[in-house]
Amino acid sequence: QIGNAYAMYIDDNEGWFGFNLMSTFDNKPCNPFSGHAITNGGFLGQYLPTDEGHKTNYVVIGGYYTKKGTTPRASKFICPTQTTPPAEDYHYGYAQNYYITTNGNVTIQLNKGPKSCDAPYNTSVVNSPDILMVVSEIHVAGKQTVNWQDTDEELGFKHNQQNNVLHADWHVQTWSKDAFPNKTKHGNTVYYGAFFRPDAKSGDAYKRY
Repeated sequence: QIGNAYAMYIDDNEGWFGFNLMSTFDNKPCNPFSGHAITNGGFLGQYLPTDEGHKTNYVVIGGYYTKKGTTPRASKFICPTQTTPPAEDYHYGYAQNYYITTNGNVTIQLNKGPKSCDAPYNTSVVNSPDILMVVSEIHVAGKQTVNWQDTDEELGFKHNQQNNVLHADWHVQTWSKDAFPNKTKHGNTVYYGAFFRPDAKSGDAYKRY
């Protein structure tokens, strides 16, 4: 369902992946999984109306949000294995691939002052959509992107040492703890290939490019 929502977002936005911002751009939510309730929880909330009627002013799709002095609020899309809400603030259950959100060659000027941010990549540059990771499960409070440097503990692997991953062709695949590429297992080289990088020249998730 999250994959269908993300695919619809990309179709409505000329092929662009989502931003990696906690705030808003042009009065629209930039983070896929969190945002004010009026926008129904990040940009995916436009396609997953799961939080209508809630009075709290914040939404986290697929995780928890705890406003100070209130009862923790669980998303309807939360994974059943995620059972420990934060005492305060938010805890995502899913996060998007950091590298699809930061095209260092293109910047966007924010409408609230002089700040700018990296634009995301466009799907037109993706060479291996069946390998490229868009969203993965995550197991660390407050983290909204998945990075090459994330540890096994941060990634969680709560399903018999496996994580569910949404790929850029919109299929969902289960990756074992041993197969999921990260720096802990594969060292400091540029080794993440097409699994993390949309513009990777290799179709192999484990080759340099």
